[in-house]
Amino acid sequence: FIAMVMWVVLHRSVFGRYLYAIGKNEEAAKYSGIRTGRVVIAAYVICGVLTALSAIYFAMYTRSISPASHGQFYELYAIAAAVLGGFSLRGGEGSLVGVILGTVLLQELQNLVNLLGIP
Repeated sequence: FIAMVMWVVLHRSVFGRYLYAIGKNEEAAKYSGIRTGRVVIAAYVICGVLTALSAIYFAMYTRSISPASHGQFYELYAIAAAVLGGFSLRGGEGSLVGVILGTVLLQELQNLVNLLGIP
C-alpha cells in the first residue's frame, strides 16, 4: 500500500517532479524556480514518518523492543535493494518498481545462500 502511494507521489505529482529535479541537479532546480530548501525538508520529514511507521511495524512484528534486535544490518539491505533496483546513489534516477524488483532479487539471493549453506 505504501509503495503504491509513493509511486503516485513520485510520478503523478508536482512534488515528485521537484524531487527528481533536485536529485538530478539541485542548483539547476533552484534556478528554475523550485524552492529547494522546502522540498528537501519535506523529503526528510516524509522519510522520518516512514521510518517511524516501519519501526512501529517492526516492534509489532517481533513483539519486543530491544537494542539487540536492531543491529541486523537492515539499512544495508535497503540500500542494496535500491541499488539493485536501479536507483543512483547520487539521486535523481530510479523507479519504485525497480526497488521492489531489487528487494525480491535480494531476498532470493539470501534464500539461495541459506539453501546452499554458504556462511
